[in-house]
Amino acid sequence: KVPTNSRGQRNIRCKFCLEHQSDWTAAVLVGKTVHIQWEDGRWFSAKVLSYNNCLNTSLVHYNYDNKREKVQFLESGIAFTPGQLEPFKWKPVKPLKRRSPEEAQ
Repeated sequence: KVPTNSRGQRNIRCKFCLEHQSDWTAAVLVGKTVHIQWEDGRWFSAKVLSYNNCLNTSLVHYNYDNKREKVQFLESGIAFTPGQLEPFKWKPVKPLKRRSPEEAQ
C-alpha cells in the first residue's frame, strides 16, 4: 500500500532514495519552526511545510515576508537552496527529539 499525506495525495518514494537514505532526514522538520540565517547575517524564522525525500528538499514559509522557498537542510546545521552555491546556517527553534530505532519502525 502506498502511504498518503493529510490531503490524500500519494507519497511515492523512488527505489534509489530508499536505498540511499541516511538515518537523519529533514522530514523530521516538517511542521516545525526553524531559524535560517540570511546573507546579511540576520536570522529569520520559517515554518517547514513539507519535505520531498527524492529531491531532499523542504518547502519553508518565512514569517517575516510571507514568502516560500525550497531548502536542502543538512543535519550539521548547514543548508542550501537550489541554484545557490553558498551554504547558510539553520537551527531548530526547539531541540529536535531523537527517535530510537524502535520508534523509527
